[in-house]
Amino acid sequence: MISLARFRRAVRFETVRRAPATRLSALPPQPGPGGPHREFVELTPAERDAFAGLMRQLDDGH
Repeated sequence: MISLARFRRAVRFETVRRAPATRLSALPPQPGPGGPHREFVELTPAERDAFAGLMRQLDDGH
């Protein structure tokens, strides 16, 4: 099983090495190292309560 994992890793690295580094012109330029700007949305008290309830459910494993 370990030899199969090593083989797959070697094939993956070999594929990456052979692939030319091309830039796709259809993609927009990516943001700089700072990342995208942050957005902030003020929640209503009802939305905050609903979000807190959701977090409690997720914390309980439901």
